[in-house]
Amino acid sequence: MSPDLNFEQIVKLVKTWVLSEDRLKLSTNGTANPLLQWPKPVTTDDPVKIKALRDQFAQARTNFVIPRAVTHVVVVQDSPTCFVLRA
Repeated sequence: MSPDLNFEQIVKLVKTWVLSEDRLKLSTNGTANPLLQWPKPVTTDDPVKIKALRDQFAQARTNFVIPRAVTHVVVVQDSPTCFVLRA
């Protein structure tokens, strides 16, 4: 894991997806920047959608990079009736 990851920005990006409310507010005056959009990611193997997710991490200034070797993204939404076991 890279020591320069911006965990604060990662958390704000995830909250933005979950709450559908811009928690990043990446403008100079602290209000939401209407030019930046934060669509919730979906499970996909579409290179265009994976690039869009990479772009979101970059625009959010997270310093998180999805490796170029990644060709499939899985998004899991937690719920009281869903048990996720990652092996």
